Amino acid sequence: MTQFATVGINDSAAANVNFLTSNINYSTGVATWLAAGASFDASRALTFSLALPTSKSTRSRIKVKVMIPIMDVTNALLKKDELLFTGEFVVPKTSTLLQRQDLLAFAKNFLANALVTNAVQSNESVY
Repeated sequence: MTQFATVGINDSAAANVNFLTSNINYSTGVATWLAAGASFDASRALTFSLALPTSKSTRSRIKVKVMIPIMDVTNALLKKDELLFTGEFVVPKTSTLLQRQDLLAFAKNFLANALVTNAVQSNESVY
């Protein structure tokens, strides 16, 4: 089991951003990390949850989210909107390690593919 510790991730300028541990909501199983911000609302955030297989479901569900706030230019304490990424992995307990590795590799590489990057950066669709 990984430790609930600081998560360092590079931003678009290849600068390391440290997301510090914030809290774990034990009723929902969601862990939250926050990057430094001028205020709580101005902090970028990561969340993670893992629901293990149960007697009702033979699948694990891993959910991740990245949130970047958009703050008002005249009032730095006023949050106007946010950018979001949410992702979910559904992993049957009967899957092999190679299948799980392929799933992760395909997801990472798809997010880095020109189709996705052009859509996010330039609102470019598939033609």
